[in-house]
Amino acid sequence: MKKILVVIAVLFSVNVSSAAFIVSQPVENPVVETKAQKERAIMEMVTNMSVKDYEVLTGKKMNFVERLGFKITKKRFEKKLAMAESTTTGFNIGGFALGFFLGLIGVLIAYLFIQDANLRKWSWIGLAAVVAIVLIATAL
Repeated sequence: MKKILVVIAVLFSVNVSSAAFIVSQPVENPVVETKAQKERAIMEMVTNMSVKDYEVLTGKKMNFVERLGFKITKKRFEKKLAMAESTTTGFNIGGFALGFFLGLIGVLIAYLFIQDANLRKWSWIGLAAVVAIVLIATAL
């Protein structure tokens, strides 16, 4: 009886002592992604996907309206990705000059031929500067 208790005690001590040792394994640095990076990755995945691929992914056959909605969403994502790549920040002298020297025609040119949202914004600011100067000049 005493031997059985000793054997059980030894087995329990081995079990408990093995949990006390830490086995070190190399840890890879996880890639920290922001919310914007995750959204961009999802948009890129959808833009590269066809309707058939989406049906396989979801496991559901889409009707005409759903396919049309998927294609519209895909186009919106493509536009959003293109705008994100071409958008700059800060003062844009070209846009300001378009609005300042050409007025409303300059703003129209910015909208028709240029994709950069920052340039479009500064063309509006240039137009507003001209309007402000003209209003101040007529008030005096």
